[in-house]
Amino acid sequence: MPRSAPTTAASIEERRHSESLRKRKYRAGKRTELIQLETELRTLQDQLAYLTAPRSSSSLFPSTTPPPAIIARRYNESLKAQVTLQRRLARTMSLWTATQQPRLGPIMRSSWMQSTLLANPAARQQGYRWLSDRVLHTSQRHPHPFGDAVADRVSVVAHRGEDTDGATVAAIEGHYQFTAFGDFRHVSQRLWVANIAPTAVTVIQMLDDQPIDGLMYYHSTNLVTNVRVIARQYIEASRVVLTYTYLAHDECFPMIPGAREWRPHGFAWTIVEHVTDQVSLVRHSNLQYTPVTSQGVASLAEIAQLFRSPFPESDGQSPLRNREARVVQLQSAAEAMFTHMYTNILRRLNQMFGPS
Repeated sequence: MPRSAPTTAASIEERRHSESLRKRKYRAGKRTELIQLETELRTLQDQLAYLTAPRSSSSLFPSTTPPPAIIARRYNESLKAQVTLQRRLARTMSLWTATQQPRLGPIMRSSWMQSTLLANPAARQQGYRWLSDRVLHTSQRHPHPFGDAVADRVSVVAHRGEDTDGATVAAIEGHYQFTAFGDFRHVSQRLWVANIAPTAVTVIQMLDDQPIDGLMYYHSTNLVTNVRVIARQYIEASRVVLTYTYLAHDECFPMIPGAREWRPHGFAWTIVEHVTDQVSLVRHSNLQYTPVTSQGVASLAEIAQLFRSPFPESDGQSPLRNREARVVQLQSAAEAMFTHMYTNILRRLNQMFGPS
C-alpha cells in the first residue's frame, strides 16, 4: 500500500473549507426551520383569533373554514417560506458543488502523487491498482477542457507555483484530441503499444506472479531523466481508458544521494471513445509536476536547464522581479516546447489512424 506524505497546509485548508460548508448548511437548515415555525405560529394565531372572535346571534351554525383573506394570507406566507428555503438550499448546494467540481488547471493538491511504492510484494500489487484507480477517477471527475468540440486540437498551460525561494513553475498541463478511423478497441490497443514500446528501455515488472490484466510497470531513460510509469487499461462498453502514473518514489529503486537524476512525476490518461463502428474520438490529458531530484523538487535554475534556458544570477533587477521575469520566460518556453511536441504527436497519430 502506498505511503502518503504528511498532511500539508493545503489539505488542512481543504478540511477547514469543508467544515465551513458543513456549518453553513447546518445554519441554513436551522434558519429554514425557524421560518417554517414562525409561519405555523402565525397560522395558529389567526385560527385562535377567528375562533375566539364574537359571533352575531344570527350565526347559529358558524363555519369552521377560515375566511378567504386568512386562507390567502396563509398561502402567501407558505409560498414565501418555500421560496426562501429554495434560495438557501440553492446557495448551499452551489457552494457544495463548487468544492466537488474540478478547478481549471491541474489538481495542484493531489497529495496522493507524493506516495511511495513500497518494496513489499503484496503492498506493491495494491499500490499498482490504487495509483492507477486514482488516475481513472481523476479522469472521470475532470471533464475534458475541449468540451463538446471534436476538431483536432492541442492545448498546453504551464502553471505557476511557490517554493521556498518564491515563484516557480509548478506543473505543465497538456491536452490534445483527434479523430481516429477505426473501432475504438482496435485504436486503443494500437495506442497502448505505440505509447509503451518505443520508450520502454527496461520493463521492470510484468506482474507475472499475480497478473493484473492490462497493467504493466516500466521505465525509460533519456540522459539524466529517469521515467517510471505504471500503465493500465480500463476497457468499458463504449470506451477504453489508458492511465499512466509517473512515479517519483519507489522503495525498490531509490534515488542515489548526490546522483544527477531527474524523475518526472504526475499522471496522464488517454480516452478512446466509440463514435461509430469505424470512427473513434481520442482525447489525451497529461499533468507533469516539477521533476524530483535526489535533493528534492527541482529548483527554478534546474528547470531553466531542462528547457535549455540560461539562469543568470542577476540582470540589474531586484531578485524578486528577476525571479518573476524568469518564471514568465520559462512558462512561455515550456508551453512552446510541449505544444510543439504534442503537435508532432498529433501529426503522427493522424498518419497512423487517418482514413485509408
